Amino acid sequence: MQSSPPHPVAPPGDVLVHVDKVIKRFPGVLALDGATLEIRRGEVHALLGENGAGKSTLIKLLSGVYQPDGGSIQVRGENVRITDPRHAQALGITTIYQEHTLAPDLSPVENVFLGREVRRAGSPLLNEPAMRARARQLWGEFGGHPEDLGRSVGQLGGLKQRLIEIIKALAYDAQLVIMDEPTAALPDGERANLLDHIRKMRAGGVSVLLVTHRLEELFGVVDRVTVFRDGRWVATMPITETSIDDIIRKMVGREVGSMAAAAARPKELPLADDAPDVLRVKGLTRRGVLQDVSLTVRSGEIVGIGGLAGSGRTEVARAIIGADPLDAGEVWIRDKKGNYKSPADAMRAGLVLVPEERKILGIVGGFSVARNITVGALQKITAGPFLQVQREEAVARNYVKELRIKTRSTGEFIENLSGGNQQKVLFARVLFAEPNLIIVDEPTQGIDVGAKVEVYRMIREFVAKGGGAIVISSDLPELLGLSDRVVVMREGAKAGEFPVPLGSVHSAARMDQLQNQVMQLATGSSRVN
Repeated sequence: MQSSPPHPVAPPGDVLVHVDKVIKRFPGVLALDGATLEIRRGEVHALLGENGAGKSTLIKLLSGVYQPDGGSIQVRGENVRITDPRHAQALGITTIYQEHTLAPDLSPVENVFLGREVRRAGSPLLNEPAMRARARQLWGEFGGHPEDLGRSVGQLGGLKQRLIEIIKALAYDAQLVIMDEPTAALPDGERANLLDHIRKMRAGGVSVLLVTHRLEELFGVVDRVTVFRDGRWVATMPITETSIDDIIRKMVGREVGSMAAAAARPKELPLADDAPDVLRVKGLTRRGVLQDVSLTVRSGEIVGIGGLAGSGRTEVARAIIGADPLDAGEVWIRDKKGNYKSPADAMRAGLVLVPEERKILGIVGGFSVARNITVGALQKITAGPFLQVQREEAVARNYVKELRIKTRSTGEFIENLSGGNQQKVLFARVLFAEPNLIIVDEPTQGIDVGAKVEVYRMIREFVAKGGGAIVISSDLPELLGLSDRVVVMREGAKAGEFPVPLGSVHSAARMDQLQNQVMQLATGSSRVN
């Protein structure tokens, strides 16, 4: 049982939004099947469920992007049919999506009032002083510095960009702010700050519908949680009367266990002592970015890279695959020295990166599921200059079945899949290329607990067949659960390295000790060689 939230929940009769037995169909898919949700005034309500549970569909119904095929939506006790996003905003409902929707070259003030500019009375001219004053007032309430308002949004960090989206909602008196994975791309410190700001919104009487896969964030912030599964309502409960394990059981309909334990190497499959090296990296140096970084990965081994944001974790991966130039250093794959000038060179040598930003650097928008799987190794399904479409379809069907990818067909556009299923498609692409080593940057960011377990299984099965893997993760239980060894980065250099003993993730005390060890190395308070 967790401690009570710091803010009293509105009484049950004070309902702001009520979704009753809503149905939404798409061709071949029943996305919502009698879904129900009640949001009270002045509460933070979490909407939880696996990818594909119907959360995004419900958000788009409340945002006016979709309209229901059955059931009803009430706002302040009146039945409404939300026809478009402007209608939703007029009803006091604003949505902040996981991907930023701000214009990076405009100022915060211009972004806040973009498309909703305030004009002088009886004049087409903009009332710039009024807009600046309103933005400055809200920015100040959230602890922002006035000088930030004079910069372009692109010059501001992730937390400040999230806050600009929040004040954009509040500038037009939003009564319900829907936040889809608001902390997904934020480091720990900024994540905690954003959660504090969500509490401030609640204290000001604004309701928040929070969609997140970070279940540990719920306690102390959220008042109630609603769980969806397969498009249906499963449960609604006060946060004080549930636990993470209980929520997970309701989300997936089965026991999953701790994420660290789900990620861990099975005790019956220990790493062979004489396993050969798949990867050797020696002295990677890039002036101002990386300093003399060396590491090895053995066949069948998962090496984790940890560290704080900006420590050089991702930069190591980019250097290994030739995405960034080096001043010094060597990369060896199975005793063959590489001289990679691009990720394409590295892929031909058997090195593949699954990037953190899957929507930007991973998936190929406008391409089908099948083409996203085969695009990294099209030569395997071509005969001369001709693509063998039937072979591509057979390959894609096999991976869809093997990796349990939820899609209407292999011809479905990749962007129509949930985040977890997009991640599985990227893994299918990697497996189809048959690499020697995979590098996975933030493998489960923004995906649900059920999909996380599937991703862990895929990584484990890949190394069990003789490959090697590097996993970069800011989630310490995940990092320690998956890794056989952990390398910790700090300020572009290797701060230390240590093994993760088999079975240690099943001991709470040992896990605490290992997490402390990572943080001591990451912050410079300890050094382990």
